[in-house]
Amino acid sequence: YAVGLYAGSQTISASIGVATDQINRLPISPEQAKAYLDQIPVGYAVTYIFGTIGSAIILAQLGPKLVRIDLVAACAEYEKQMGGGQTSYDPGVFSAYRQIVVRAYHITPESGLAGKPVRDLFPGFRIFVERIHRGDKLIEADSDSALEPGDVVAISGPRAALVEQVERIVPEVNDSALLDMPVTLVDVLVRRKEVSGHTLRQLADEPYTRGIYLRKIMRNLIEIPVLPETEILRGDVLTIAGSTRHVATAVAAIGHADRPTETTDIAVVGAGILLGGLVGALSIGWGGIPISLSTSGGALLAGLIIGYLRTVRPMFGNIPAPSLWLMNTLGLNMFIAIVGISAGQGFVTGLQQMGLSIFLWGIVATSVPLIASVYIGHYIFKFHPAILLGICAGVRTTTAALGMIQEAAKSKVPALGYGLPYAVGNLFLTIYGMVIVLLMSRGT
Repeated sequence: YAVGLYAGSQTISASIGVATDQINRLPISPEQAKAYLDQIPVGYAVTYIFGTIGSAIILAQLGPKLVRIDLVAACAEYEKQMGGGQTSYDPGVFSAYRQIVVRAYHITPESGLAGKPVRDLFPGFRIFVERIHRGDKLIEADSDSALEPGDVVAISGPRAALVEQVERIVPEVNDSALLDMPVTLVDVLVRRKEVSGHTLRQLADEPYTRGIYLRKIMRNLIEIPVLPETEILRGDVLTIAGSTRHVATAVAAIGHADRPTETTDIAVVGAGILLGGLVGALSIGWGGIPISLSTSGGALLAGLIIGYLRTVRPMFGNIPAPSLWLMNTLGLNMFIAIVGISAGQGFVTGLQQMGLSIFLWGIVATSVPLIASVYIGHYIFKFHPAILLGICAGVRTTTAALGMIQEAAKSKVPALGYGLPYAVGNLFLTIYGMVIVLLMSRGT
């Protein structure tokens, strides 16, 4: 019951596998082990619903009140500190306004743009001369290119900057041949040490980001806000857009083009599961009780190691996002279903015996750590209120709570605190399924 209560209240289904393996290693009869295993789904089923819904409500609704913060205002302030602004659109609703555009302009003698390297034409703005139509020639421009009177140039940049900085000094024209240039949108896995740890503002000044526009940043499968002071880390996936030649330059400097694929590197996945299972099968004795990571914990550890190696050498271990979703959702649900079906009569009997008490203790087990984490994070570690609740959601490994927090905050800023705590929480919450078994077995 303790294992099930723990797994359900902390919403960590993977801990059941670790605990099951440890129970089977205890020096008890097979009949007693089965009786214990039959009790796990009782505690899990009764406590998981509040574990999921309660975590979201506590963090998104109660959390801001506990530390007396205005979550919307805190996220807006944080965005300003990070150099950005806040959008008012709901998830799934997009503006028809296109921020980045490419326009053709005629360079006149009186414009003052001729004779200078294009990198010096509009300092302080991400405005780039992409191509030059000079006579019958189409010239691919770089930062050292200089314009001549009579040139027609393709300039890319934010629409507002083009209107305010370019159109007021040179006229816009229509040149279909000039504007007919190949562009691409690609996901790039960050793996270069020279990029990791730098903010977007710093990277914007690098030569390889010329003509590159960032659309999205994904970290641990969670989208984080694109702000000037957002720090890029190894393993992030950046969605960038630009001309094909600029994108190729950026990809070479940043990491690896993570292009869509329909195939899974099943050899690496299988080898990781096998090696992790072998490591997890090893055990050491402690007080007469065998202790091990279990095959589940070993596979989790192998996954973390391979995940890190993939950020260094991303040419192996690819798993498409739909496959990840299937593994995460169907895999865990199938496991819980099989455990529940095998429990059978023990589930009904146990629920009749424990009933309301285990549900109430599940509420306590869900609520107390979350409330404590909010207070500790705010008053001891002094995390910024905008990311505090995202950190707490990461520790609990509950994406549902993060989504509810972002909805309440009307911002993606809380996701900035989610990634690292999620990785740490996933490992320790899973392994603690074994710790619960050891604690209870020592007590007997």
